[in-house]
Amino acid sequence: MSVTDTGAPTPPQSPDAGAQFMGHPRGLVTLFFTEMWERFSFYGMRALLVIYLTQHFLFSDNKAQGLYGAYAALVYLIPVIGGVIADRFLGARKAVTIGALFLVLGHFGMAFEGRGSVQELTYNGGVYDVVADGRGDDRKLNLITGDAEFPVTFSAEGMTVTGAGERLPAFIPSAGYKLSVRPDVAQIGPISVPFEQILYLSLAFIIVGVGFLKANISTTVGSLYAPGDPRRDGGFTIFYMGINLGAFLATLACGYLGQTYGWKYGFGLAGVGMLFGLIQYLMGQKHLHGKADPPKPIGAMTEGLFWIGGLLAVIPAWMLVQQTVMMEHALPILVPALFIGVFAYVVIAFKGVERGKMIAALAMIMFSVIFWMLFEQAGSSLSLFAERSTDLTVVPGVVMTAAQTQSFNAGFIVLLAIPFSREEEARAVHAREVRARAAAGGPRLLRARRGRAVRRP
Repeated sequence: MSVTDTGAPTPPQSPDAGAQFMGHPRGLVTLFFTEMWERFSFYGMRALLVIYLTQHFLFSDNKAQGLYGAYAALVYLIPVIGGVIADRFLGARKAVTIGALFLVLGHFGMAFEGRGSVQELTYNGGVYDVVADGRGDDRKLNLITGDAEFPVTFSAEGMTVTGAGERLPAFIPSAGYKLSVRPDVAQIGPISVPFEQILYLSLAFIIVGVGFLKANISTTVGSLYAPGDPRRDGGFTIFYMGINLGAFLATLACGYLGQTYGWKYGFGLAGVGMLFGLIQYLMGQKHLHGKADPPKPIGAMTEGLFWIGGLLAVIPAWMLVQQTVMMEHALPILVPALFIGVFAYVVIAFKGVERGKMIAALAMIMFSVIFWMLFEQAGSSLSLFAERSTDLTVVPGVVMTAAQTQSFNAGFIVLLAIPFSREEEARAVHAREVRARAAAGGPRLLRARRGRAVRRP
C-alpha cells in the first residue's frame, strides 16, 4: 500500500479492479444474486414448513417443532463438511453447482404434497374421516359419514357436529371418541410410499444441498478483495443485504401462495428461485476470475465421486431428520461437549496472542449459537403463534398470512444495509488516513518536543 502526498493511503486494489459495480468488484453481483435466490428458496420453504406439517400432515406441535429443530440443526452443521470439501478438492464453483441442484430437487420434492394425512375419528364402534376444507381463516373441518359431510368443531370439552340428525349426536364429550391420523400414500407402481417419506427425503436433499453451497458462496466474496481493501466490510454488508432481500421476497411470495392457493405453489416457487440462482451463477463465472475454481484441477472421475458421495449423504440425512426425539436428547449433550473439547484444544495448542484471539472467537461463537437458537423460533413456535393467536389484518381488507410475518426482520435489514455499507467504507478509509498521518508525523513530533532537529530524508 502506498501513501499519497497528503499522507492518505492508497487502498489496495482488488484483483478485478477494472470491472466495478457501485465501487465493488463485478463478481459481487454474481454472488449477491446467487445467494439471494438460494436464501429465497430456503426462507420460502422455512416460512411454510411448520404450518404445513401441522395442517397438511396433521403433526402435533411437538412433532412438527421437533422435525424443524432436527432439520435446522443439520442445516447449520453440514456446511462445515461442505466447506472443507470445497477448499481442498472441488472448489467453490463445483460445490455450489452440486448444492444448487440438490436444493432444486429438494424444493420440487416438497411440492409433491399429496393429500397429506387424514384424521380418523372412532366413535361407538364406527370409524369416520375428518377432512379439512379451505385455507387460512376459511379452513373448516367436515366429518364424513357414508356419502354425507357434516361440519364439525373440536374443543377441550368435546366435539360438536352440525346437521348430522340421527346419525350422530350434536355433541360428543372428549371421553366418548378417539382421534388418530392415517398417513396418505403415493402409489408408485406396485409400491406404496407414504407422502411423509417424500417429505423427509426432500428435506434431506435440501440439507445436503445447503451443506455444499452455503459456506462456499461467502468464502468467494472474501476472495474478491485484496488484503486490507477498505471495501471488504462494505462488500459483505451488501452481500448480506442479498441474503435478506431473498428472505424478504420469499416469505411474502411463497408464504402467500402456499397458504392461499396450495402448498405445492409455495414450495414450487422456492424451487424455481433456486434454479434461477444456479443459472445466473454459472453465467456470471467470468466475473469471478477463477476465484471459485478448484485449488488443483480434478478429473471427471474424481468429480463424479463427489456427486455420488453427495447422493449417498442424503441417506443419513434422511434417517436423522426423522429421529427427532434422538436429536432433541443428543444435541444438548453433543454441543457443550464439542465446545469444551475445542476450548481445551485451543488452550493446549495455542500460546500467547494466538490463544487470546482463539478464545475470543470461541466466545463470539457461543453468543452466536444463542442468537441463532432464538432466531430460529421464527420458523417454529412463532409461526404457530402467528397462525393461531395473532390478528393478521394489516389494514381493513388486507390480511397477511402467518408465514408472511417472517418478512419483517429481513425487510428492515434490507432497508438499512446500503447506509451501513457506506458508513463502514467511510470509517475504514478515515481510519487508514489517521494511521498513515500518525505514522508519518508521530516520530517528528516526538523529536521536536525533545528539542531535536527534524531532518527530512
